[in-house]
Amino acid sequence: MSAPKTVVKKSIENPEPVEIIAKSIIKIAETMEKIEASPLNRRAIVCLIKDQSSLPARDINMVLNCLDDLKKDFIKKPIKK
Repeated sequence: MSAPKTVVKKSIENPEPVEIIAKSIIKIAETMEKIEASPLNRRAIVCLIKDQSSLPARDINMVLNCLDDLKKDFIKKPIKK
């Protein structure tokens, strides 16, 4: 049996905690690493997304490039004690 999911309602009065945002960014970055390590090459991934979304390949490549750098750009390295 899985644990109940935490639901966070975002608003100005109830902002999302930084820890949840950081964990989400890390999870997205790790998922991108798995996608990049898959047997599909970048062109195949772009073609599949393009076919499903009807977005231009240029835009899809831009988003994938940003997702590759997400963790590096927004997560600090833990401080060693």
